[in-house]
Amino acid sequence: MEDNSTLVIGAGELGIAVIRSLAAADPNSSALTVLLRPSKNPNHQALLSELKTLNVAVVYGDVAKDSTDVISSLVRGYTTIISCIGFAAGPGTQIKLARAVLAAGVRRYIPWQFGVDYDVIGRGSPQNLFDEQLDVRALLREQTDTLWKIISTGMFTSFFV
Repeated sequence: MEDNSTLVIGAGELGIAVIRSLAAADPNSSALTVLLRPSKNPNHQALLSELKTLNVAVVYGDVAKDSTDVISSLVRGYTTIISCIGFAAGPGTQIKLARAVLAAGVRRYIPWQFGVDYDVIGRGSPQNLFDEQLDVRALLREQTDTLWKIISTGMFTSFFV
């Protein structure tokens, strides 16, 4: 693995946009990898074809179902981890992934927090997954080994077309 390797977790709507941007920024780099769930969906082949065209490597795992130890072994050795899995992965996944990243000794981590600023919303909102995002922030704030960055873009969605 290259010294400046990046692993993007997920290639859904947000993930593929991030992957395309990173690949365009350095089209000759072979340091970009995406972690995908194994899939038999026919659309998966089109995604794999695009990733190959972009010179993006693929590794397989399931951050929702795999244990923290398995996820940690998958992310170990990458310089930067960018999570693009969103809420669809289910409760507990965001904090499990953050713990796995820290256990793996990853240098830089961008957790999935692209939507709203959870610190502003605070705990106890009607959306219980928002509290989990605050748990991720608390975990990251109490350590100093992994650099991390929250990117709050404001609410985004594609179903209001």
